[in-house]
Amino acid sequence: MPAREKPQKRLYFKCKTLSLIHILGKRWTIDVMEILSSERKAQFNYMLKRLNGVTPRALSNILSDLSMAQVIQKVETKKHGAVHTSYSLTDKGRIFEDFIRSSKQLGVDLYSIDAGCVNRNCRECELNTLTSKSG
Repeated sequence: MPAREKPQKRLYFKCKTLSLIHILGKRWTIDVMEILSSERKAQFNYMLKRLNGVTPRALSNILSDLSMAQVIQKVETKKHGAVHTSYSLTDKGRIFEDFIRSSKQLGVDLYSIDAGCVNRNCRECELNTLTSKSG
């Protein structure tokens, strides 16, 4: 009896742009993008440690979504007989470095946020805290 094949994951919408916007709006996505932008490549466990509070399943889902959207790629290298898997931005993913930087600049311009925001990692910013819904 042949092995049952896993159904192939697909993007959320037929429109790739809508799918990408959906993915970018998910919690942790920008954080993963910033890590890969600054580190150039990173292993799963490294990102898991850097993203204090993310679950392995959530990180795996974000990496899978970004990979399907062709924004990141999985890179496997052999070292001393063992295979090491890491992730890096694709050329399409590099475009998002500019998008994230532009979004930060928009926040500076619209809301008078400290101009240093553009060069800071969002995860490490003191403004990265929730406010009350009434405030």
